[in-house]
Amino acid sequence: MEGPKTILIIDDEEILRSLVRAVVSSEAALGDYGIEEADTVDQGRGIYMARRPSLVITDNNTKSDYTGLRFIKEAQELEASQGRIVTPFCLFCADADIIELGKLAYSEVERVKKADLEGGDLKPKFRYFEKSRAPVSAIKTYALESLGLKK
Repeated sequence: MEGPKTILIIDDEEILRSLVRAVVSSEAALGDYGIEEADTVDQGRGIYMARRPSLVITDNNTKSDYTGLRFIKEAQELEASQGRIVTPFCLFCADADIIELGKLAYSEVERVKKADLEGGDLKPKFRYFEKSRAPVSAIKTYALESLGLKK
């Protein structure tokens, strides 16, 4: 069961968490969403399990052995096994495992294609941003689109 409207931001760099929080908080349409933060993927995973946020924005590598990519894969598998709507995830990274990232992106494309064929209007639930190049405004746009607040 999904908890209250929450966006979870996971990054070990306080300045980046603050920047993402400020950009996301500046959007009036997201005013009903609370923001939770974690500085490691391990900590974020615990928040995810306890609160079931509406959106997760995570760095791939934080100060833990658990990567953002691994967390996303496991969370999506758990949600699918429970028949839940898949939580949108945004992965922010500079050094993801490209093969695993490609597999995850491919499975997301296939999921969206299948829904389109079945007449559904399914929004992508996974997005990857290269940390050094992505404008933070792109994350805000993805947040709005994935939460159904912007088309």
